[in-house]
Amino acid sequence: MYALVDKVNAITKRPLAAKDALAAFEALGQTPEFFRRYLDCYLTYPMQGSGAALEHTKAHVFSGTSFQELWDALLPIDREVLRLAAEGVRDLHGLDARKRLGKALGRKQEVVLSLPQHALKRLQAKGIVIRIAQGEYRFEDDALAPGFGNNSPRASSQVSRVRQRQTDLGRCKCA
Repeated sequence: MYALVDKVNAITKRPLAAKDALAAFEALGQTPEFFRRYLDCYLTYPMQGSGAALEHTKAHVFSGTSFQELWDALLPIDREVLRLAAEGVRDLHGLDARKRLGKALGRKQEVVLSLPQHALKRLQAKGIVIRIAQGEYRFEDDALAPGFGNNSPRASSQVSRVRQRQTDLGRCKCA
């Protein structure tokens, strides 16, 4: 993180304070992708300052619309794997998980092993989950987990909280 801040400071006339960058990193859930977006906004509009860049980034990355678009773009198997992960299922390749996936997808028996494997590869490529160890995955952004645990992201209390937070934050002119 500090290396990125040094690079930002090397190319802007308004240096970014390390304490502001650290506070932004923490506020964005210590998610590298979100922090990069924050730095991009800061570099684009440095005169507005770190606080404005952070507020804009929060409004963008935690918007309920982005969540819905992400959800709608997923395959049904990917959605079901995310639901299991949000519910705390550890072994997403195991027989119990594959039985639950089969039932959720309307099948009479468990899905084949390759379905959750390929779903997890797609989810990793999209930056939604990361692999911790053999067979163990977690959400890249822990703030997303509660939203995926429900049957519909529109009904998710997480989305409602995020939308309220977005309204409360207002928008930066970094758009």
